[in-house]
Amino acid sequence: MMSYVLDELVEIALGNDTNITVDYLQSIKARQLKVFSEYPSSLVYNHEDLSDPDLDIKILYVRILTYLAHLRNIFLVERLLLQHGGVDEGNLLATSFDLVRVTVVLWIHKDRFAEMRRNFEWLLMAYAAPGGGILCQELLRPTFYGTHPLNSELSRSSIVQQLSLLAAFLNWVGPTAPNSIMCSDCQAIIQRVLDQHLNTAAENDRDLESLGSLLPHSLGFRFDLLNTFDWLQSGIQ
Repeated sequence: MMSYVLDELVEIALGNDTNITVDYLQSIKARQLKVFSEYPSSLVYNHEDLSDPDLDIKILYVRILTYLAHLRNIFLVERLLLQHGGVDEGNLLATSFDLVRVTVVLWIHKDRFAEMRRNFEWLLMAYAAPGGGILCQELLRPTFYGTHPLNSELSRSSIVQQLSLLAAFLNWVGPTAPNSIMCSDCQAIIQRVLDQHLNTAAENDRDLESLGSLLPHSLGFRFDLLNTFDWLQSGIQ
């Protein structure tokens, strides 16, 4: 089950075992992919599901949650692979893009998912925010140009589009919500990165140091495990 894979990944991430190898992490990734591939088709999410008027919204919601849980595990193992010396082949970025895109679907179709709105905030923090941090990092420090080799739908413009939707989703969270401060901090970072990218797109080698001073310091401890915004801060200071 995916929960066992998640427990193993969390244990590795929080532990101090120096004997963890890239091959071992690759075996965990292979196990996660195998587990997900064996799920029944009734639990597998496809983007076309949103266009099916006969599909029960609760079934669609379960499919989305299942897919997000799978993407989260892949996201974690890809981060661990990079931390332990694995080669960056673009998998983390591609996974992050899907995490954001699928989570944002809930907000785009929030009228259809009205019964599930109470879960939107933790879904944002658990799935979309970590992925959003990697997408922000990509805008600031590009690793590819044109269309991404692992996903034909992943490009600079599509990253901007998804981050814009994510920022709007985060802004939608009310000030009295339990995670309102974290959502506000994440939204502020994403908006600043978007502004920086869009306003200086024609300039080369722009100094990004000034952006680092604008990031909320409160994010330093809010993403201990999924701290992609901590990566972002380190990358632009």
